[in-house]
Amino acid sequence: MQELGITPKYIPGRANIVADALSRNPPAAQQLMPSSAEVSRMGRAQHLPVRPRPLPEAVPVSVQPIGSLGAEYADLPDLVPEIEESQTPVKEGDGQQSRVGMELQSLTVSATQSQAFLDACRRGYSANPFFHPVLQYLSQQHPPALTPDFALRLRGMSLCAGLLYFEGNRLCVLRSQQGTVMAGVHTPLHAAHFGTGKTYRKVASLYYWPKMWRSVASFVRACDRCQRSKGPTAARPGLLQPLPIPSRPWKSTCIDRLTDLPPSGDEGFDVILVVLCRLIKAVVLIPTHSTAGAEETARIYRQHVSCKKGFQRHIVCDRDPRFVARFWQTLHASSGSEVDFATASHHDTAGAAERMNRTLKEALQCLVDTKHSRWSEFLYDVEFVYNSSVHEGTGFAPLALDGGKSPLIPPALNLPVSVEPSFDAKEFLGEHSQMIAAARDSLRSAQQVMTRNANRRRRPAENI
Repeated sequence: MQELGITPKYIPGRANIVADALSRNPPAAQQLMPSSAEVSRMGRAQHLPVRPRPLPEAVPVSVQPIGSLGAEYADLPDLVPEIEESQTPVKEGDGQQSRVGMELQSLTVSATQSQAFLDACRRGYSANPFFHPVLQYLSQQHPPALTPDFALRLRGMSLCAGLLYFEGNRLCVLRSQQGTVMAGVHTPLHAAHFGTGKTYRKVASLYYWPKMWRSVASFVRACDRCQRSKGPTAARPGLLQPLPIPSRPWKSTCIDRLTDLPPSGDEGFDVILVVLCRLIKAVVLIPTHSTAGAEETARIYRQHVSCKKGFQRHIVCDRDPRFVARFWQTLHASSGSEVDFATASHHDTAGAAERMNRTLKEALQCLVDTKHSRWSEFLYDVEFVYNSSVHEGTGFAPLALDGGKSPLIPPALNLPVSVEPSFDAKEFLGEHSQMIAAARDSLRSAQQVMTRNANRRRRPAENI
């Protein structure tokens, strides 16, 4: 602030008065509200009946009947909303420029039970199989003894002026009137098309009928406006279908790119190509550039993976432009490799590579600290540490499954050298085969657990 030449000045709290929308004095009522003549003229222009309603400060209003609210509210014949609207442009005094016209709307909605609605309930009780026995029993001066089932139905019921009430103040509604009641609580302006829970609580506070929750849920689920305006809340369609487990190491790999990294090293690497074996979970990390195309990506993949681990039967990758390019697909098809692309927006197809990206990013953040441009110097250390650590899915270190024995790590070099026992080739191959089989069994168990957990948030779907 000193460099900018700003001098702070203290203002006491009482003197610090800032004009805002809340502290400004409201304009005069005669300037904001239209006159009675203007209201009458507006009502005649819209062919609406004009009926003054007493409000504070004698503000005149115009009232619209339910028929003028549009087709959306035409299905509410038994609810009588009263809507008041008034609009007029605000004008300044003489000699001042007129401001932009502003609309002042006063909306008051009150849904009241009409007499026709109550009469329909009285007449319909006698034909309703649920409420008719209750009405007959409560209408008798000397009712007979109750059966256990009927006593359960009669619990909380009362009769007043020919109308049945549940729990004192909840009017019993017939099936033919349930749609009108739910529409009056869910679709008007004051309802805002809320969900099943809020709509049910509003309906249940005033009305009652059997299986009310099911009726409200069906009504809200079938509401056209809710289906168009709200996002889906149902579980994802389609159950999880894991990929088959490979039979030997480096037969199938997952490929992904970790992008948006700061330029690192003399060559300015800003992308990491992540290649993961789907069986032993060994990873190969290759620094590259974001400008590398399909040919450059194929070259470094062949140099670091194919020439050192052998060619792959299957390569799982996302729909990156480099992977869907014709050069990439033709190159691997000529060598006998099959490229499988993940469906768009389904990152769980190559989920192992996505999870490896997260692990790699967290490890690099811990190593580089504030030297973000040096991440490429630690990349191969992260690769060795990951491949020499025991994987949760297989139960073995990736290098142990790849080479047949656990690699030496720096702490092991400080231990005294012991005489290594001689080993037989058959015994070595047998132990390696057992390790691969045990890793496959562990992966199969892990897949079952992941599939069970993922399907809790999914639902079966046809043709998926």
